Amino acid sequence: MRALMVTALLLASALPVQAMSLGKLGDALKSATQTKATQPQGSLVETLMSSLGVSQDQATGGAGALFALAKDKMSNTDFAKLSQVVPGMDKLLAAAPDAAQVDSDAQNGGNSSLLGKAGALLGADSNLATLNGAFESLGMDSGMVRQFLPTVLDYVQSKGGTELMQSLKTALLGG
Repeated sequence: MRALMVTALLLASALPVQAMSLGKLGDALKSATQTKATQPQGSLVETLMSSLGVSQDQATGGAGALFALAKDKMSNTDFAKLSQVVPGMDKLLAAAPDAAQVDSDAQNGGNSSLLGKAGALLGADSNLATLNGAFESLGMDSGMVRQFLPTVLDYVQSKGGTELMQSLKTALLGG
């Protein structure tokens, strides 16, 4: 009888721990589901995450930095078309690192200022050189700019056609 009571007490004391663990599991599943829900199936961010192995924040911020540069370089008409084929463009732009802050950090001794100046002096890919600091501020190597570019261009071409992709490419690479 005593063994039965001890067993019952042990079981009863373990229930709250299990319930709490199940509650945490439920919260984790809910959070994962909500994260998936914020990114449509086959979205650009999802594509960048799976093909480049970056986090959601890095994919969102990196794409946003590319599109922020494109917005400055493209005609309003072309950028409006681009915004129609890239769902959540406003969120991507909002996630881009603040260019003024990144530039300020670079001028205070960061590598990106040297890379940007070298790119500008050489005239090659000077637009992309300006993105190095943004990618570094997201915790990525500046070389990731070159890895994002083909993925973003392919995505835009698949959703908006070759003409729109060429317009984006020209805005980002110059020419």
